[in-house]
Amino acid sequence: MTEGFLIGEGVRNKLKETFRVVDAMQGGGNGPTSILRTTFDEPPEPTRFRIGTFGTAAWGVETNNTVTLTNVGVTGYTVLVTNLFGSLATAASSRNVAVAKDGTAWYLIQARCP
Repeated sequence: MTEGFLIGEGVRNKLKETFRVVDAMQGGGNGPTSILRTTFDEPPEPTRFRIGTFGTAAWGVETNNTVTLTNVGVTGYTVLVTNLFGSLATAASSRNVAVAKDGTAWYLIQARCP
């Protein structure tokens, strides 16, 4: 549930019109200029699903391990991930894994079998 304030439709429309007028003043008029555009759109959802790599060690159910995320623009970006579904046996090489974020916690979704 999103936390917020309840504003009636009439007040909301007047606010939108006021912001539209102020935003239109950019670069012209004698009033202050708006640096940022005002919007009533929802912010974009952050990516909650990632691909990463996990080492060769076994990974038991209801335990945490470090996963290195791929394609995040930063080398070596790691997250602590909880395995809730099934144990992973020791592997000969590192494995690709799929992880998902729920709130502030990361969870293992799937791991490549050796």
